[in-house]
Amino acid sequence: MERRDMMCENREIYSVLDEFFHHYFVERDAEKTLSLLSDHLYSIGTGEGEVALEKAAFRELLYDEIALLPGPLHYTITNYNEKRRMENCWDCFCNLEMRVKAPNEVEALYFLHVTAGLHQENGVMIIDTLHASESSSYQEEGEYLPMKFISEGSC
Repeated sequence: MERRDMMCENREIYSVLDEFFHHYFVERDAEKTLSLLSDHLYSIGTGEGEVALEKAAFRELLYDEIALLPGPLHYTITNYNEKRRMENCWDCFCNLEMRVKAPNEVEALYFLHVTAGLHQENGVMIIDTLHASESSSYQEEGEYLPMKFISEGSC
């Protein structure tokens, strides 16, 4: 998809991550998505139950998600940064701007922060860690915790 604000030292890292997002969000192709993941993946998503400590657990979550929302989700990668952790191991961070269309055809923008770890295995770069988070709509600019929301006792 589209990309902006890229700090890219190793083009292969960005390419693998973008290919992952494309298979996952646009094509909604579970097997192509899974082919880019380590069997020992650690993944934390934005939802309460979206924790996968192996590729098999991620597979179940992925198939459930695609069944629930099968249409393509369009994304833009922004603020991409990466750094080499050690030989053949990389960490990266980016923001995703997602265009999500609900079943009632209403479209919304959704923003994610994503961190990922990748390493080379058998000559191929694969993803071994994923973490996605969303910005809290309850958190004011400059706050580290949503203090206004907490102080209202809205728990």
